[in-house]
Amino acid sequence: ECKETTMKKISIFSSIAVASLMSCTTFAQEMPPGAVVRTLNCALNEGVSMSEVVAWGRALPRTETSASPVFFREALHHNNNYETDYDFQIAWYHGSWTNYIADMEANRSGNPVFARAVRPGDMMTCSASDALSTYHQIPDNDGFTGDDTLMTTRFCNLQPGKSIADGYRFAAGVAANFKAAGDSSLMQVISRQVGPVQNRTGNAVVIASVPATAAAMAARQELTRNGLNPTQGLDNPFTVCNFPAMWRSYAITRPNN
Repeated sequence: ECKETTMKKISIFSSIAVASLMSCTTFAQEMPPGAVVRTLNCALNEGVSMSEVVAWGRALPRTETSASPVFFREALHHNNNYETDYDFQIAWYHGSWTNYIADMEANRSGNPVFARAVRPGDMMTCSASDALSTYHQIPDNDGFTGDDTLMTTRFCNLQPGKSIADGYRFAAGVAANFKAAGDSSLMQVISRQVGPVQNRTGNAVVIASVPATAAAMAARQELTRNGLNPTQGLDNPFTVCNFPAMWRSYAITRPNN
């Protein structure tokens, strides 16, 4: 999962966001513990296609300690800075810090827990820096169980004095407004814990939306095009939400597959 020249690393993640802004009332919902997810950004080597990398990832041998599930996220519509350097992200879902540390220690002692995420540089070049984040999922959603789907993400800066829990309550309110209109897509609030970039101090989050299928993404987007305001009646905890992006998320491994 890494290229040769700059030896950039790969990121698997699963997932990401459509959250807009406004104000009014606070949507009451407690934030659950987040799943620990390791991500790595990668660029395809010349002549290599995304479909080839997906097929390679799905064909890799599994181990009992392999992180599961794993997703490759192809950048479809993204900011110029990302697309200049990378084509996709890899996300490994470890669940808890206990699981992540156990996997890391198993790898250190010679167990090939991350073996499937290591590739000679003939397919891709990945960032030298990966990241660890917690993914807080809004409950009661349609989930994503297919081979691939579309997802959106948005980076949101919190107002002074506001917390990640405030961002989660806002996203839960957005999810409730979509649900009332007939859409129950998976939504996540993502907070950086370890690694580079802006939100590791807790002053920003990424909000992700992962409909069950590409068709469900189209239907969700049509709701807002036709007048749905998913932030209506919500207390907006953000100063601004930037960098709206769309990805195609490929399921590489899931539990027991």
